[in-house]
Amino acid sequence: MPITDRSQLVEGGWRQIRAALQEFEGTVLSAEWGQWGGQLIDDDGKPVPPREFLEINNSNVHVLVTDEELSMDIEGQEFSFRINCSGARGTIWDKFLESADDAKLLVPDDLVGKRIHWQKVAIAGSEPRFSTANYVIKTVVSATPQGDEIKPDRPASEDPMVIALDLAVGKTEAQFRSASALHPVLANNQILPLIKAGLVSQSFIADGKLIVVQEGNKAVYHKP
Repeated sequence: MPITDRSQLVEGGWRQIRAALQEFEGTVLSAEWGQWGGQLIDDDGKPVPPREFLEINNSNVHVLVTDEELSMDIEGQEFSFRINCSGARGTIWDKFLESADDAKLLVPDDLVGKRIHWQKVAIAGSEPRFSTANYVIKTVVSATPQGDEIKPDRPASEDPMVIALDLAVGKTEAQFRSASALHPVLANNQILPLIKAGLVSQSFIADGKLIVVQEGNKAVYHKP
């Protein structure tokens, strides 16, 4: 019999997990900027500038604290969350930046590759509907991945530029930089600062070794 009493409905899926999951550990695979709401208009009919957010994707998740049983088992899986950016003090973004400062991490690049203990914090609004909650850094558990190392497709002795070219295929620029920082060959090679500066991908494009393909709202590298 279908539920007709709205008070008996429950949240499910990822929405329920994000509401119930209070603390967890995860290795940050990527931390990328994004935008939403580009087509919104205000009460006067004027366009509202898109809002920016930071999306953080974690792997090898270890659940630490929940306030109810999770609707799905995410132990050892990937889990991502978004934090809306803001220019105001006292916001959840302010709390997130404060936690990054305390951990001595630059946002977003220094997050990638770190094993982080995330803790949910709440910000009370003037009304309950304006209250927000999201994850901030409690501690950095490890500066290197645990069980998430990216295995090289080629021997470690091979030219790092060849490895970098193959690694870039199918990724955005931010994903390429993140994957390079975790790669056991590139992470310890002098090429990494050049990758982070965007010079390597620019070189590949200029030499005709890579092209940029628009996939949805993302620009992704592919071989011609």
